Amino acid sequence: MRTRVGRFSLEFLIVIGLVMALKIWFFPLLISFWFPARLVADHLMEWTVLIIGVMMMFIYLGLGSSGKQTHGLSLWQATAVFSGLHLLFFIQTVSVIDQFYLYWKDLIGDLLALFFPKQTIHDWHLVIIYFILFLAGRGIQVKEEKTEEHRDNQKSSIPLNEKNL
Repeated sequence: MRTRVGRFSLEFLIVIGLVMALKIWFFPLLISFWFPARLVADHLMEWTVLIIGVMMMFIYLGLGSSGKQTHGLSLWQATAVFSGLHLLFFIQTVSVIDQFYLYWKDLIGDLLALFFPKQTIHDWHLVIIYFILFLAGRGIQVKEEKTEEHRDNQKSSIPLNEKNL
């Protein structure tokens, strides 16, 4: 059980960390190189916020599905991992975790701030949104269907000769 939980936690942190790196560092760098005009760059950064926010929704759905389908975590185990990783943000600890927390809450918080500018979005609102997406993702199962037609196409594409008869 420990290895499944550990692998899932590592997957969770790597995926979220990479999205943070893209949003905070990589996309702004490319936008500043390609579009030096400030007005255009600001407009593209808003679009980046929209794209990252929607992408985060799909990522949390995918993480929920991955926890159940790939790692085989029960509902209790998945909830414990989710709670452990997210409640760690609310404990004042090392500055690295605090910085990670600030970037994490901006992933979807910036999207919500664009659509609800007068609303105060608390951190626990974000955790609830992420948790609902995570639980909804547990119901998603991705299957690859192989049809008979696809198998027949593969067989017929091999030229027949004496070696492969």
